Amino acid sequence: MRAFFGAGQNKQPALNAIFSDGANPFDYPARFIQPQGQRIWLLDSAAAEGLAVSH
Repeated sequence: MRAFFGAGQNKQPALNAIFSDGANPFDYPARFIQPQGQRIWLLDSAAAEGLAVSH
């Protein structure tokens, strides 16, 4: 399992890019991480506002 933390409205652009299909992993290294188990994102409401993510 790998956990990622994000807080604040200023993280929204990066999170939107990370969760998009076309994000370049060299720009957003979190996309390179492929854990054996779960990948968990812990975000506050400001960072998560407006994200369109399926699980």
